[in-house]
Amino acid sequence: MIKKISTIICICLLLSSCSKETVTDTNEFGYGTASLAVHLNPSIGLETKTTAPTVKLPAELIPTLNDLSLDITGTYTTPEMTEPSIYEKHYESVVKYDKPKIPAGNYNALIKHGDIELEGIGQPYFEGTADYSIIPRKEIGKKVFINLQNSVIDLEFKEYFRKYFINAEFTIRTELKNLFDFTLDSTPSWLFVKPNCKIFISGMATKQNGVVLQFPEKELFVSVPQTKHTIMIDASTAGTLGFNIIIDNSTVNGGTTETELNPEI
Repeated sequence: MIKKISTIICICLLLSSCSKETVTDTNEFGYGTASLAVHLNPSIGLETKTTAPTVKLPAELIPTLNDLSLDITGTYTTPEMTEPSIYEKHYESVVKYDKPKIPAGNYNALIKHGDIELEGIGQPYFEGTADYSIIPRKEIGKKVFINLQNSVIDLEFKEYFRKYFINAEFTIRTELKNLFDFTLDSTPSWLFVKPNCKIFISGMATKQNGVVLQFPEKELFVSVPQTKHTIMIDASTAGTLGFNIIIDNSTVNGGTTETELNPEI
């Protein structure tokens, strides 16, 4: 079983001083307003079997209020209307939301940053949504919780592997057909991929005597939303070269190729 977010470490960003339903000072019959409290969770879950650890994203990947866009949509009616009308309002940044008075009705607030279809290093997609109703002559307080929606992949080469191979290049392919290469010189990375999609791996490694080993493409797993997957490339002590996914301090074999690990052979 895979656990996701265990606790929420919130950056509470209040867009107004109102946190509960209150009467406004407007005399406009049929109109009301809403204050939005934005709670951004900068942590994601780690793929695990028994526990629910979390890891915080690097500060440079966490959006600020200025980075978050806001879309308000809904439907409303007024006494002079014969059928419901559609309300749509876009804000490039939530800081520009000024609690406008809008007709009583049912609304949705969508706050986001990034694009779920974009995959790559430094491409996080945050999103949060909340439904609420506008009541005439009242100000409604609503909380919107923002979480990372895509998945994260990191690939690392273990020391035992580095001992026997002088060169290696592994490629992660996503179901969207995007390719991402990792070499022995690669540093730990935050590769953001679309959630609920198949992840594949292929690669090659060169032994110290120049022999090149090829790894045919293999499906590894389906990416889990709001979760970081860590792939460790390692050499087996049993005389095989294999790559393993580290899950909760245990390994799941990703594939092996028979080879003599003695670097002089």
